[in-house]
Amino acid sequence: MGSAHAPAPIDVRVERCMKTFEMPKDKIEKLWHLFTRYDREGTGYMPVDDFFDRVVVYPRSALTDSLLALLETKSDNAMNFGEFAELICTVCFFEKHDLMKYFFFILDPTRLGLVEKNELRHFILTLWKHESNTSINEAFGYLEQMDDGDGKYNFRQVCAVAEKYPLVFFPLFELQVQVVKNTLGEYWWESHKAFVRDLREEQCKKEIDRLAKEKKDAEKAAETANDEIVRRRMGYLKFYLMPWMRAGERRKIAKIAAIETELEEKFRK
Repeated sequence: MGSAHAPAPIDVRVERCMKTFEMPKDKIEKLWHLFTRYDREGTGYMPVDDFFDRVVVYPRSALTDSLLALLETKSDNAMNFGEFAELICTVCFFEKHDLMKYFFFILDPTRLGLVEKNELRHFILTLWKHESNTSINEAFGYLEQMDDGDGKYNFRQVCAVAEKYPLVFFPLFELQVQVVKNTLGEYWWESHKAFVRDLREEQCKKEIDRLAKEKKDAEKAAETANDEIVRRRMGYLKFYLMPWMRAGERRKIAKIAAIETELEEKFRK
């Protein structure tokens, strides 16, 4: 039941939010209180129309409904708390490049890596409710210049349009602004995204350091093993009393190993 007095239900999607986006439990609870405000019948489900009309305050369209397809929600009409939380976290964590990927995802459902010119034009006009403006007209002219004859565009070309005419894609970015503003607020989301970026960078650095240490340890182990062979070939007395001769023995051992490797490859052929 969707009761604000009960703790937030933690399903697989909420767990994914907490792990992927490092969402703290108290913020999950805040999202839960927001959810229950519109789960008026206490069924554990919020109408999708209420999500966009009342929570996000953004008109529902093919753009918004594609979010449901992206996150593979069970229904187009209602969402549970896990779907609600994951949708919010995903949209709020989108960077500009991610938003363009999402836009391309809408226009390329077959995943062929190309979108039709007419579909792209139609969707842009749909974003603007078919209200044309100078930027849109100039963007369409730019698309015509990029058309190499097949009437299709790849992701790089669509991004080039967005870079040159950012206003054309304003409704796409406005969707994210509305989700950010009407959930946990711009200040918290930006601060948390910065925290997560720093955390990921630190984790990446630790992983690089760990791999470097493993490589160094492996090289040291190999050197120790090689020294043991050199020691046996030279004899213990000569090994310790004539260290300058070790390099020559190592070169001999390396040459023998190379010959053996070459013979093995020839044998396999």
